[in-house]
Amino acid sequence: MKSIHFDSAWVPYTNFSRSMKANAGWSGGRVEGKVIYETQSTHKLLAAFSQASMIHVKGDVNEETFNEAYMMHTTTSPHYGIVASTETAAAMMKGNAGKRLIDGSIERSIKFRKEIKRLKGESDGWFFDVWQPEHIDGPECWPLRSDSAWHGFKNIDNEHMYLDPIKVTLLTPGMKKDGTMDDFGIPASIVAKYLDEHGIVVEKTGPYNLLFLFSIGIDKTKALSLLRALTDFKRAFDLNLRVKNMLPSLYREDPEFYENMRIQDLAQNIHKLIEHHNLPDLMFRAFEVLPSMVMTPYAAFQKELHGQTEEVYLEEDGRPRQRQHDPAVSSGGVPLVMPGEMITEESRPVLEFLQMLCEIGAHYPGFEPISTAPIVRRMVVTPLKC
Repeated sequence: MKSIHFDSAWVPYTNFSRSMKANAGWSGGRVEGKVIYETQSTHKLLAAFSQASMIHVKGDVNEETFNEAYMMHTTTSPHYGIVASTETAAAMMKGNAGKRLIDGSIERSIKFRKEIKRLKGESDGWFFDVWQPEHIDGPECWPLRSDSAWHGFKNIDNEHMYLDPIKVTLLTPGMKKDGTMDDFGIPASIVAKYLDEHGIVVEKTGPYNLLFLFSIGIDKTKALSLLRALTDFKRAFDLNLRVKNMLPSLYREDPEFYENMRIQDLAQNIHKLIEHHNLPDLMFRAFEVLPSMVMTPYAAFQKELHGQTEEVYLEEDGRPRQRQHDPAVSSGGVPLVMPGEMITEESRPVLEFLQMLCEIGAHYPGFEPISTAPIVRRMVVTPLKC
């Protein structure tokens, strides 16, 4: 194999970290006769504009051929602001200055993690937790190990995966560490809506988890603002304020429905819906079996272009159907089911997961499933709809 391509999203930042350097695809020296390509979403953790990316190359490559291939995927009318931002980002990382920037981000994320744990230990009743090992005082804590229970993964190889210290995942009450549901729960989507009301955008939101990136732009002031917002949420939640006072944007979705509803009632009712669908078991079963691939994504898209598709509601038809659009479940557009895949009885947990999202949205205005693709609305040689 003469070349390897790492599609690494934001992780190449680790090349500038003293403690995480060996985890980047382009770490280490050149290998004779080999070329390593690593693509980086520069806009995530460095200082480039949104949509800015870089291709890192290590090894001997024919630059003329590479440039010709690159030109096939670009435009003759580039956004020079984006181009300039990548140049600026590269200049910022030059020499020891770049290492100091990245190490500073890691240090701030670790301090934030420890502060959350401290507040949880001192809080009356519930508080947010962090998805991480018990002790995070050295670089040896970041690899996921098979004999550790904190991560919840089963049958993993030691040091095959690492917890990125800059990616801070906060946990809300609702799911225990052993993967069972708790009687009390606060779905993370409610917390995300509260933070949005206060100008804080969550990177990704799961059923009971919130992801934050401690990039080089997150200074101490911004970290403290997030801490303050989280403690304010707990205070307002414990006071059981009305939804219209605590989440005015959600209230405007359906004033009549939310007029007299309290925040604890909203949280517990959505939690009970999730519990009814037995989310932990559903997630394990959904990842256990992949949908069957019956045609390529290209062939499925051609069906869409030629009008050879139909639309069905999730609940109306139990026949196996092929996917046409990607129901994506993350802001990165990661497909839950690929175009051309078929949802059958074996992969039914995928369908049940989508049905759960639809049911939450049907009962509570403002919580309809949203994604970067026409999620849960159109599916397959027959797209599915809520």
